[in-house]
Amino acid sequence: MNEMVVQQQVDAPAETVWRVVTDVEHAAEFISGITHIERVDTGSDFVAGFSWRETRRMFGKEVTELMTVVAVEEGHSYDVESISRGANYYSTVTVAASGSGSMLTMRFRGEAQGTVNKLLVNLVGRLFAGVNRKAMQQDLLDIAAVAEQNSRT
Repeated sequence: MNEMVVQQQVDAPAETVWRVVTDVEHAAEFISGITHIERVDTGSDFVAGFSWRETRRMFGKEVTELMTVVAVEEGHSYDVESISRGANYYSTVTVAASGSGSMLTMRFRGEAQGTVNKLLVNLVGRLFAGVNRKAMQQDLLDIAAVAEQNSRT
């Protein structure tokens, strides 16, 4: 699957946006696409190894995935990996100062494992790509709204 990239200009400082995007434990409270978050690691900081189960409603069903942070550049970006249903999924969230606010970027790609899964991805990949892009963009809009509200208070 090709990498998908979505961006959102946010009228808030990068530090404020970073605090929101790394507040994974409370994400279900402000990201409309997430119905439940459960932290599964025993740490206390947002570092490589931080992991959680994230439940979303997709195609009329609730789907739960285990997400693990594999790299963090504090204040700037983090990478997440999820292995599920015959595929490896990778996403990167980046926050950068931009004008008087910041630019929030999310990158996503999936790699099917096995011949059958690769064939399925080729057949239905375009359908899922549109749904994923829309969900990613909504996530960024939800994050931006919270960051902008936090920067005003």
